[in-house]
Amino acid sequence: MFHHHGRSWRSVRENVPVRDLKEIHSDLIGMARQTAILAFNFGDGFCNWVIPTSSALMAVFGIVNVPFDRWMRYSWRVFMWWVALGCVLVAAAQAIHLGPF
Repeated sequence: MFHHHGRSWRSVRENVPVRDLKEIHSDLIGMARQTAILAFNFGDGFCNWVIPTSSALMAVFGIVNVPFDRWMRYSWRVFMWWVALGCVLVAAAQAIHLGPF
């Protein structure tokens, strides 16, 4: 662990905006930055439908009185199709070298 002015490297790294981290990681693996952002947005959007810690999702379940396990029995197939489609679209974006705009 590196120390810089009394702070650990971990705390310095946590102060970097998420946008910069995605740019750094995409550059390291040879992926266009727009493709990395696309993959991040797919993952974030898809997971908002199934993660039980999403306050908006839980609020809707409370309002309509649907238990989470019942929702998962219904939505897991749709979620898997979205993930598969997202993988195909990200692969296509990488293949055509999407960006920069």
